[in-house]
Amino acid sequence: MRYNRDGYIFAGERRGKPLNLAKLARRVLAPALGEMWKSWHGFRRGLGSNLYSLGVPPKVIQEILRHADVTTTQTHYIVVDRSETAKAMQKLERAVGKEWVKTKGQPVSKL
Repeated sequence: MRYNRDGYIFAGERRGKPLNLAKLARRVLAPALGEMWKSWHGFRRGLGSNLYSLGVPPKVIQEILRHADVTTTQTHYIVVDRSETAKAMQKLERAVGKEWVKTKGQPVSKL
């Protein structure tokens, strides 16, 4: 499958026609994934979240998902793994020091 900027993301077997996604979900995805298959919204949300975790910028994910506004992508299609949040805070703590984090960024008086 190739990404075609001007055409369908999922092209059908007939040239110039879109793939019937309802049939694909019913015939291929649901049998293969069973209870794990939720919906196309879930698929797109998982795609957005996985792309984000791979370091793809939200603006690029917006274009892949073909949203008109990056806010839609960030609000509804990117789910951040909470362990990543903890890692980011640990990284900040190492960079600026534990006292800065503990005082929530307020200046630390050194007596």
